[in-house]
Amino acid sequence: LSGKIVAEFYSTSSTGVLEVVENLSADSDVRVKFGKIANVKDGAVIAAFADGTMSGSKDYVQLAEEHRDDCRLEYTTTEQDAGTIVLKKGKFESDVAAVVGTDTYTSLQAAIDAAAAASTADNPVTVEIVSLGDVMLDETINIPESANIIITDDGSPHTFKRSAGNAGALFTVGAGAKLTFTSTASDEKEMKLIIDGNKNAVTYTSGATSIVDLGAGNCELTINRGVQFRGNRSYANGGVITTAADKPAVITILGGRFADNETVTEKGAISGGVMYIANGSTAVIRDAEFNSNILSGEYTLNGGVLYVDKTGKVEIDHCTFKGNRINYVGKGTGNIAFGGVMTISTTAKDNAVVKNSTFTENGITAISGNGFGGAFSVGGGCHLTMSNCEFSENYLDTAGTIYGGKDVRTAGNTVIHLSGKINGEFFNTGAAYTLDITDSLTEGSAVTMKWNSVNSVEGKTVVTFAKGIMDNSKNYISLDESLRGSYFLDFSDDKAILLKKKSLVSLLDWRRFL
Repeated sequence: LSGKIVAEFYSTSSTGVLEVVENLSADSDVRVKFGKIANVKDGAVIAAFADGTMSGSKDYVQLAEEHRDDCRLEYTTTEQDAGTIVLKKGKFESDVAAVVGTDTYTSLQAAIDAAAAASTADNPVTVEIVSLGDVMLDETINIPESANIIITDDGSPHTFKRSAGNAGALFTVGAGAKLTFTSTASDEKEMKLIIDGNKNAVTYTSGATSIVDLGAGNCELTINRGVQFRGNRSYANGGVITTAADKPAVITILGGRFADNETVTEKGAISGGVMYIANGSTAVIRDAEFNSNILSGEYTLNGGVLYVDKTGKVEIDHCTFKGNRINYVGKGTGNIAFGGVMTISTTAKDNAVVKNSTFTENGITAISGNGFGGAFSVGGGCHLTMSNCEFSENYLDTAGTIYGGKDVRTAGNTVIHLSGKINGEFFNTGAAYTLDITDSLTEGSAVTMKWNSVNSVEGKTVVTFAKGIMDNSKNYISLDESLRGSYFLDFSDDKAILLKKKSLVSLLDWRRFL
């Protein structure tokens, strides 16, 4: 299986395995049913997931309703985000051990602590906490080790809001714990559960941090439709969600909105205005909105919305990014603003995948200093895979020195893998980069290429094509207008495009020599 699947799979024997080879997409609904459930062994594998697909796809696979009183699904996941689903047999009253109502910080933390007291790593207890009203968060809410907590609304919109003086993370998730924010929203635009960082309640000296801290590692965060994170001010990496290097966490976002959050540095570099994906952590982000988030300061800034570190991993699908920006005041030597939306530092080919998403009015405003990439900045030697993405009205606006790339900036030896409908400018600040067309570009695509040091690229391959797709795709690729007077793209090879410098004859009017 792969892509969007809505179906019941019925096995007439005691075995049968679904193999998920690529991620299941939004709105999939896979139901598994057995003709003779009594013959199915306890612990039998019913689904297997390829590398990189487990966290983003497992929730779409469910048992048929008639099996749920006597069976449940259990999950195993590897560091490569592969894994299996096995069938466990026995009498289970409910996956949720208790449903607790809350409308105060004290009752919220008490309900979580009670769930943790009943949980062990081998026998985790899930507690659903229903907000009965707005809740002021006077202190950090701690999700202890091994607890499995679901926070939702009661059908009416409610807000969890930072109290004045609460400068810590609003939620910290312990090792082995799971935290889920969900809602009763009926559509993706309706926000029923709101987490408000109350940016006016904190200052730099108070040291406010992210809304959700996953720094303990080996923990999971899930955000579903109808949940909004807004108005936070942070002075640390990952203004809304942060992870720690080499302490892997799994983030799954299946809807929701991140808006009007601000991350600020007054001393030192900072990364990830909304989310910081550190080494070893994984994020799958689908059907989410990121609007008007800001990363600002005087030192090096990375990723107005998202920063992905060297071994971090991210997949983005059907998301919108609008009005996000970096406000940069250069200070000192070597300080630079990178990526108004996203900075990619991961070097593995499949670790940064962006599909079916739009990037509008994002950018960098730099009063002084240098800025790279109004939407994306992709580091040297890194990979970005992009399919069906459109860029419009992204910008670089500065009174100081700015190095281009209003859409996607790349460094030396970067490879950008493209397919489907792509509209955008790709600008390289190093000696070379390559666009790798892995599947045909489709109608409406407009890929523009530009280099800071164009002379060093002359005569080199700048675009490669998978077998058999060059003729269908090459006409969607062009040079930036500023280069067309002196350079041209050479299509004579049937697998690649080279950048060539026009000869003296071609620069003059060749008709004079007839």
